[in-house]
Amino acid sequence: MAIPKTLPTDLQDEYRLCHERASTLADNIWRTATLLGVGSIAGIAALANIDRLRDRLAPWLIAIVALLAIGFLLAWRRMAGRWLSIEYALLRRMEHLERISRFRATLYTAGLDGRVTFSTSARVSTTESPFLERALQEDLTKIDNHQRQGIRAAVTFITELNIAAWLAFTLFSFSPLLSHTLARQPYLAIIYVTTFLFAGFFLWRLIHMTRQL
Repeated sequence: MAIPKTLPTDLQDEYRLCHERASTLADNIWRTATLLGVGSIAGIAALANIDRLRDRLAPWLIAIVALLAIGFLLAWRRMAGRWLSIEYALLRRMEHLERISRFRATLYTAGLDGRVTFSTSARVSTTESPFLERALQEDLTKIDNHQRQGIRAAVTFITELNIAAWLAFTLFSFSPLLSHTLARQPYLAIIYVTTFLFAGFFLWRLIHMTRQL
């Protein structure tokens, strides 16, 4: 397929729209990730510094808040995954438009990802192997430590780091109550350990299921 010098106006408008929407989705992901991180830190700090929460009801209240926070985190990861899927689709459409034009912005990333092999001859430039000057290809290969699909892994890391922080804080808040109770009734240790194991298994399954969504 011959490569035109320029895209028709309607395709140029589509290319521009795809770029704007992809940028907006990326901004949404990182803005909400920042809000969740700050919210987790603020929530833990607030619960840890309120005097009236230091009685026996405090650990249970903290556990309820932690459960709600974890639910929001898992819902956010699902939503962020959807945003990422749409962003990747828009970027792929931009790549398709670049294959039939002289644009090369997203094709550079595709080349680094190993999905595109550039032609060194303008005469044999095709949609499968678009043309890029040899000097530019050589310069492109000088980019070190190129990361492939790192955003999805970062979303998962942010989610699970926040979940781990809430779980650690909840367990820490229960430690005085557990030590006091077990000192008087040691047999309750079996019940507490079993409960925490079941809760941990349920949470692990929930996280695993949200990864597959």
